[in-house]
Amino acid sequence: MSKKILIFGLGVLGSNVLDMLLQSANNYEITVVGRSEDKIHERINLADLVASNLGFYKNVSYEIVDVNDISKTADIIYKENPDIIFNATTKMSYWVPTKLPKEVFGKLYYAFTGWQVPMHLTLTYKLMQAVKASGRTVRVINASYPDVINVALDKIGLAPEVGIGNLANVVPVIKKAISLHENIPIEKLDIRAYGHHHFSYMLPSLGSAENLPYHLEVYYEKLNITKYLNFQSIFNLLPTKLKRTRGLEGMIMTAASAVNIINSMAVGNKEEIMHAPGPNGLPGGYPIIINEDCTEVVLPNDLNLQEVIEINLLGQVMDGIQKIDSDGNIYYSNNEMEIVKEIFGYECLVMNVNDCELWSEELHSKFSEYYKKTMLQHS
Repeated sequence: MSKKILIFGLGVLGSNVLDMLLQSANNYEITVVGRSEDKIHERINLADLVASNLGFYKNVSYEIVDVNDISKTADIIYKENPDIIFNATTKMSYWVPTKLPKEVFGKLYYAFTGWQVPMHLTLTYKLMQAVKASGRTVRVINASYPDVINVALDKIGLAPEVGIGNLANVVPVIKKAISLHENIPIEKLDIRAYGHHHFSYMLPSLGSAENLPYHLEVYYEKLNITKYLNFQSIFNLLPTKLKRTRGLEGMIMTAASAVNIINSMAVGNKEEIMHAPGPNGLPGGYPIIINEDCTEVVLPNDLNLQEVIEINLLGQVMDGIQKIDSDGNIYYSNNEMEIVKEIFGYECLVMNVNDCELWSEELHSKFSEYYKKTMLQHS
């Protein structure tokens, strides 16, 4: 029996995920939901024809709706009755600030990611309201900054089940680095990593985990070899021998992590341990197992759940989010927000989930104004 998947958002990430799913051996029925009919129609045709050329034939269709319209979005979800929703919506893709002039982005880089929360939260919040209003039972996978967004939405009872990318993007390169450093066949290695987006964002650039909160267990043929490894030397390989393309082209890595989660939900592989951020509304990233009807966090041998949550909360602070309280108030870190304020005049120190759209409009306005002015000066 085929699984029904709704993909919300057909930007770079959503398109990559669509391509991979259509070229999968699994039996899927896929519907893409978005605003621009011409764009979606043409991109779906491209994906479908490429898959056909490779010998894969699946049912793929589309629905036109603006996620801002919660009622109409709920109607689509009710009508389609999907098994899985993959959310790739955002009001500002993470790579957009990287298009600023190098000297500007070099400064903004150290504001990290927390300041972008309104842009990632607004549409995800509306989608989750639509899921609830539809009355359907559906598993939701969120691609929009899930280390934080899933946590914030959990405070109001609307958390997606799990996220993708981030920690899941850095685990494969850590595994590859260990394999090369220790001359061990990569297929015999098993890694269990715990860390926030900040860890996965910074490690490949720094080549060092000094001052980065994380926890790592490494197994070789089920034997724990963690204590025998020189991680400083291993991590040095990430920005050198194992340096990879990031930015837009690198989104294919994030898409692969999404397809791993989707495949596991569809097939129900209870034995496979993978990594994902934001499972069950938890902050940061964890090893997980996708069960038939839920996602289970896999704990390390020497730490309990609260201890690994604390590791991730330290990373959350370093990413620019001081805390998220039980009422859905998001408190930003002063130092990181000060950088944003200095560059394009935006400042938000506390934001409630319910106010995210207003803050996203202000952020979009100030960022866009600054972006246009700066790019004009450098043209």
